[in-house]
Amino acid sequence: EHYIQALNDMAQTYQHIDYHTEIIAILANHLISHNIGKQPKVEALKLCEDAITKFPKSSGTSKCEQIIQEIKRTTIQIYGESVYPADRSLLFAFDHNNVSKVEISIYSLPLDIRNDIVNISQEEVLNYVQNQKKIRTSTLNFNLSPEYNIQKTEWSTTGLKCGKYALILEGNNAKQFIIFNVSNLSYTTYENGDKRVIVVSNRVTGAPVNNAIVELIMQ
Repeated sequence: EHYIQALNDMAQTYQHIDYHTEIIAILANHLISHNIGKQPKVEALKLCEDAITKFPKSSGTSKCEQIIQEIKRTTIQIYGESVYPADRSLLFAFDHNNVSKVEISIYSLPLDIRNDIVNISQEEVLNYVQNQKKIRTSTLNFNLSPEYNIQKTEWSTTGLKCGKYALILEGNNAKQFIIFNVSNLSYTTYENGDKRVIVVSNRVTGAPVNNAIVELIMQ
């Protein structure tokens, strides 16, 4: 509180010289990083915009512009399971901010995709996925947060057959993706003396699976 008051006093004292923008940038960053006030990002945004209007060519203007860009930056993130049961609804969760509409696309991937995407960047993986067969698309509208806070929305789609898939979420020039499997197989593993035991079971019923083929891969 005392620090905020000191910054406000300095901003008032130096309101007629261009150093004012430097003080405002510090104040705005402090409000956001410490979540001070009812709407810290809204208050920081107004402080920075007003300071830039006063001194558009000052040394602190670029700092205020960076703060504004960060507040208004589009954010999207996908959360989902690594494996879903076959032919059952798939539930995902999306974190989002500063985006009102997204396109959701699901792609079918080769089962041996691991060999194709090893040792390549996330951007290259995304390009690889987008060259595969698109099997579903959907559009989802979001309510924008007037406080510029990240929101969470759940989204579900009908079940898929066993296989490997990717979901891409795209909106306002931002993209995120997640790769997931659809399978009715699951496994548990434990040590028994000097041996490692792997038990394969049905993901839905829990019943053991006979004659399962297990492949061990070292990464």
